[in-house]
Amino acid sequence: MTRAAAGPLLVPLLALTGTVLLAWGAALARPRPDSEAQPARPGVHAVLLDVSGSAVRGRRGHLRWCNQVLLREARRASAAARDLCVVQVAAGARIAFGPADPALLVARLEGRGEPFVPGFEEADQHRSRIDDGVAVLQAVMAETGRAAGTLVLVVDDTRTGPDPNPRLWSLAREGHGVELTPLPPADRSDLALVEVRLPREVEADAPSAARLELRATALPDGASASLEVTVTGPGGATTHAQPLSCPSDGTFSVHLPLPARGVGEHLVSLRARLDGDVVPENDRLTGNLRVGDARVVLVCARDPHHEALRAWAGAIPGLQLEFATPAGLATRLHRADALLTVDLGPSDLPESITDWVRAGGGWLGCFGWSSFGSWSPPGEGGLSDLCALTPKPGDGEARDVMLLVDGSGSMDGEPFERVKRAVFELVTAALPSDSIELRFFTDQVYGVAFRSSGQSLAERRAELAPLLNARVPRGGTDIGESLIVFAGTRLGVERRGLVLLLTDGIGTTRRATEVRGRLSAAGLDLRILQVGDDPKGRQFLEGMLLEGEEVIAAGNLSDLGRLLQHEVNRERVREDPGMRAVLAAPSGALGAELLPGWSPAGFGEPLVRYARAEVVGAAEVLWASSREAEPLLAVQRVGEGLVATLAGLPGAFPADA
Repeated sequence: MTRAAAGPLLVPLLALTGTVLLAWGAALARPRPDSEAQPARPGVHAVLLDVSGSAVRGRRGHLRWCNQVLLREARRASAAARDLCVVQVAAGARIAFGPADPALLVARLEGRGEPFVPGFEEADQHRSRIDDGVAVLQAVMAETGRAAGTLVLVVDDTRTGPDPNPRLWSLAREGHGVELTPLPPADRSDLALVEVRLPREVEADAPSAARLELRATALPDGASASLEVTVTGPGGATTHAQPLSCPSDGTFSVHLPLPARGVGEHLVSLRARLDGDVVPENDRLTGNLRVGDARVVLVCARDPHHEALRAWAGAIPGLQLEFATPAGLATRLHRADALLTVDLGPSDLPESITDWVRAGGGWLGCFGWSSFGSWSPPGEGGLSDLCALTPKPGDGEARDVMLLVDGSGSMDGEPFERVKRAVFELVTAALPSDSIELRFFTDQVYGVAFRSSGQSLAERRAELAPLLNARVPRGGTDIGESLIVFAGTRLGVERRGLVLLLTDGIGTTRRATEVRGRLSAAGLDLRILQVGDDPKGRQFLEGMLLEGEEVIAAGNLSDLGRLLQHEVNRERVREDPGMRAVLAAPSGALGAELLPGWSPAGFGEPLVRYARAEVVGAAEVLWASSREAEPLLAVQRVGEGLVATLAGLPGAFPADA
């Protein structure tokens, strides 16, 4: 909990003693539109209980004291014929009881029924976000038809997060009472790091300093404390310790020398050390220090691309790459000059990228095999419309993508577990217009076992969730007969079909040419993935191939997900070793401004393959392919920022995907 932020927290009100915090006059109460109308529901007697680490562990017997306060407030609620609601707050806020009959909590506090033990997990005890708790209770007290109630804050004079005063004034204006029950004085030692203020920017190889604010609570005279300072970034890590002279109670500041560092973004990590500290969660702080004219690029990419990207960044002076997961992007964007995403689509990324770009950020997104299913149709809003390119939907027709899995006993166990994982990876590669289904075959073809036709990744994964508990049917195998029967079920179906056949190729009563002929007559494209390497099975499977096709070796299925992604999007990726990236003719002011600095020589390798894409909105093409001048790189302004989208990088579409 931070005292620095506590200034506005009820400062003129905490001087009052007793439990009455806000004695708001009648002039502040908002009159009801109809003075004769009677509320249909009782008001809420609300209790906001601080259970942060410094509140709970900094006081001996605190839990017993809290229970006494709650018992008193529950009896007050009962006497006033109000519902009771208890919200506990630390790093977050949540309802611990009610709103319900206060007699239920009285019974629990008196030992009749389930014990009532408020509190948060230790990992969430390092903050005290009072405003979050007030927001939860404000919503409860404002429920339709409720009479006015009372909010009792059981807190001290420290907090973190936003100032709760505006919400408290709002409650008072709506006719609710607001009271304070101060926590008892702390009697256990705690040294907390409150805030670190770092210089905005320093020169390269020059020493600098920071200002650190700390809070001491119930420290014994002569307590020995120190601060461990670690600075990490280009050039490695340095660590030093600094002794601290602390008051027994109160907030204080220290001057913090920092070592000279080279150009780049550096992480400053601070840790307070005090024997007997009862709240270790608030002993750490971090901050960022920018040295020299560094440019930080935040990278979010699937793992196979990380090493290549590090090598690329290392060749550009002054460019520093920091890697983040999609889940971690939102909290790190504010420090970045640019964002690079590889093999991730819009629905894989946080929506907060939009605001960051509009405020002046630059985002370069690169297509990959796994990203095709992450785009929404143009015009539906979100990050998809922010991108300068969108995947081309093949022939423009919706498809049924059907995975036919050999259901014989050899697929049971670990092989089928790998198939399950691969199906979920396939979901990220198929476009929203593609439906996905899985069927088994043995000596017959089974009906659809699992089907997904949702328009978002979340919907598709939810539809396929039952697949996790599926079992292989087992039995004999007749591949040819099963495929012919299956082709018969597709006659007259207008949607295109792509069949992904997963089998070892052993067991058939039909000729391969007959089988392929029936599939072609039903309008079904075929991709064959062979499990294992049985020569007899391969001979039959090769007999179903058309000119230019090949049997894909699926081996032990360890890389099946990538194989499926490759096959489902084969027609959406152009492959030709003779291609080049060429400059496009400027189509607007932005293109004319940027083209001289965006040379396609940056590829550094021949352009072997790229995603076939379409330009979104008013985006301008900077690079095109030497084959049919298809767009490779397009850019557009979004607010004060720029978004560029690249249809392929060397290695983003590996041939052995």
